[in-house]
Amino acid sequence: DVKPFTHDKTAASFVSDNDVKKFITTHKEGAIYVWSPRMGLSVNGIKEIQLATKSMKLPVLILLDKEVNDKELASLKKNHKADVLKRVDSFDFKMRNISMHFPAVIVFKNGKILSGVKYGYEKAEAYQLDLRNMLR
Repeated sequence: DVKPFTHDKTAASFVSDNDVKKFITTHKEGAIYVWSPRMGLSVNGIKEIQLATKSMKLPVLILLDKEVNDKELASLKKNHKADVLKRVDSFDFKMRNISMHFPAVIVFKNGKILSGVKYGYEKAEAYQLDLRNMLR
């Protein structure tokens, strides 16, 4: 038996596959950083990926793990700007195993997400090297 797998409709408060698609089709190339507050280095990596992408003049979309509940999100709002607190619910990301470890970085070019996921925290210089290699 073949059964199609359907993804439940994404809640309006979450970034969806369509939202991600709009971002990657708006920019020629860039990065997407997905983080979780449950992994401390993932939090520290936000600043590092921002520094790396700024120096490379690349747009970056920073997204929060979808498993962060509303109470935890409210607590995060005390210490983080809203632009890094957008929870993502993406079927595409699920198929790419983004949530296997945080932080996770993926790149896109010419409207398409490239294969490969970079897991783990780095300093800005190392993220720059990773991004250059991933965008080749």
